[in-house]
Amino acid sequence: MWIRFPMLPLGGPSRAARKTFTMRTSNKRHGRFWTEEDDNLLRAMAAAGKSITLMAVKLGRPLRTIKARAQDLRVQLPGEDKTTKRWIG
Repeated sequence: MWIRFPMLPLGGPSRAARKTFTMRTSNKRHGRFWTEEDDNLLRAMAAAGKSITLMAVKLGRPLRTIKARAQDLRVQLPGEDKTTKRWIG
């Protein structure tokens, strides 16, 4: 179920400027939990230097969840090295 809330701008209500936002009322999780097998596959592909895109395809998950899980597991993903200086020009 969704609930709509009107958002009024500062300075008073204006019909043209009125916006609404929605909020979910259920706590249903979308997606699935990470299994030990998924974690091991993520670690193995990261150690082998596979791309994040390939990981997302093999695991069937969005890129943002691959990055978030790797961060939770403290796994360094290819191309995510923050200590490498990059050329800016």
